[in-house]
Amino acid sequence: MITAKIVGTEEVIARINKMKPSLRDELKTYCMAFGINTVGYIRSNKLSGQVLHHRKGRLKDSINSHVEDMGERITATIGTNVEYAKIHEYGGQTKPHLILPKKEGGVLHFFARGQEVFTRSVNHPGSRMPERSFLRSTLADKKEAFRQGLIRTTAKVINQ
Repeated sequence: MITAKIVGTEEVIARINKMKPSLRDELKTYCMAFGINTVGYIRSNKLSGQVLHHRKGRLKDSINSHVEDMGERITATIGTNVEYAKIHEYGGQTKPHLILPKKEGGVLHFFARGQEVFTRSVNHPGSRMPERSFLRSTLADKKEAFRQGLIRTTAKVINQ
């Protein structure tokens, strides 16, 4: 039979307890910085031609990060609240819908089959949208860098 006794348990527990607030603060700071960096990456790469091309920049401008300390865990979120982001991220089918002019009393103007068309409305049948992930693909791109950063941050606090 082999027996083992850990010597200095109280000292180790005291050191861990002393380290907790500074480790928590360092991890939150790291997550905030990583979030800001990742938002920049999404905006300058994924939404500037790599995955999607922006027209007006609404989706690009809406990308944000948020870090929340919930006691037992720190949660970092990167996302958007733009309603059409989901169909770009996951793909899918848009519903049939009526397209009307922006100005009341106006008309729609477009070219179809080489002919110029003026009309008051168009019954759009819906569109099949392919998946063009910009959030999940970024998390896959950045996963290992994030993990390494957490390890470095933790080691820095432990070695202080």
